[in-house]
Amino acid sequence: LTLRCAANLTMTRFPCREGRSVDDGVPPAYETGSMTSLRRNAINPDDECQLPDTKRHKKTSVAGRLYEASELSETALSHRVQRTVQPSKCSHCDTLSILYTVQCTDCGAQWHKTCFPKTTQTCGQPARPSDRRMSIFGVSLQGHLEMQQRNVPLIIESTIHELQKRGMRVKGIYRTCGVKSKIEEICEAFERCSGDQSVDLEHVHPMNLASVVKLYLRKLPEPLMTYELYNEWIRFGVKCCDEPDEALLDELKRLTRRLPICNYETLKHLMLHLNRVTWFHESNLMGPSNLSTVVTPSLVWQPSTSADHTAAIIDAQHANRTLQCLITNAFTIFGVDRTKDWDEFFSKYALEEPPKVRFCS
Repeated sequence: LTLRCAANLTMTRFPCREGRSVDDGVPPAYETGSMTSLRRNAINPDDECQLPDTKRHKKTSVAGRLYEASELSETALSHRVQRTVQPSKCSHCDTLSILYTVQCTDCGAQWHKTCFPKTTQTCGQPARPSDRRMSIFGVSLQGHLEMQQRNVPLIIESTIHELQKRGMRVKGIYRTCGVKSKIEEICEAFERCSGDQSVDLEHVHPMNLASVVKLYLRKLPEPLMTYELYNEWIRFGVKCCDEPDEALLDELKRLTRRLPICNYETLKHLMLHLNRVTWFHESNLMGPSNLSTVVTPSLVWQPSTSADHTAAIIDAQHANRTLQCLITNAFTIFGVDRTKDWDEFFSKYALEEPPKVRFCS
């Protein structure tokens, strides 16, 4: 569906304290689609935004709800555009476009939403020479790790390390939205760095770091927990309970070991980190249930060929239970000594120890 066909649709904007969020648009509380609300970040109660009393304006049919006709250059008017979720290099500014990208359905050129009105590229005209290959976002996990010669993506390791340094007590971490422009800057920095070259994250807000983690995982061509095992994760969620017995945990352990090695190592790194986040749940309000709700859509999803939306909603609930079990029992599932990890964590990071958490193992 091109944006031309969506001419009568409008979007309500919500001005928030920190600027625009990762998922610019309607907060989950106002959404009508259950699957949509699951895939979006929730907004913390302290950051709720009121619906503004604004008059709706009819949009031009050239670019649907995205632009007014007066905003577009003559060359922009030659294109028929639609939104795309595929990470790409902007044809205008040649930087990463990952959160709000439009693509011409005729010539295939892609732009940031804000760059498109200024484009000087006529439809059908070749883009200016550039290395348009992506090195991180939208690239298969295995291919990316083979290129970097790593077991876990650098972007995941770096952001998690910085979060563990100074983001573990932030209220609503992983749940509250980051700022879209800042997140895209971080992603662009990682896209441009080579090998083990570090990206300075020292002054990045923890909410933005957590959003980068989820965004990277959500932009993988295949979910981290793979299409192949999708039905297995759902079946496990059906029979999973709040306190699974040893047999169920052994089954989950066997399931995780069926993942490709790069997926397994990345999932292990992430689940151990999320378990540590729950150590501070009295401060950050993020226990295993809350965390699984916001990270599941970035880790498990159906192939796009599926059209049964009702089944997808039910599956999402079961997948959420599976992730909750993985987070709660991460040290058991991945064979890591929790006591040793606790001691090493607080030796490495200058944080005050919270009371040891009962529900995490």
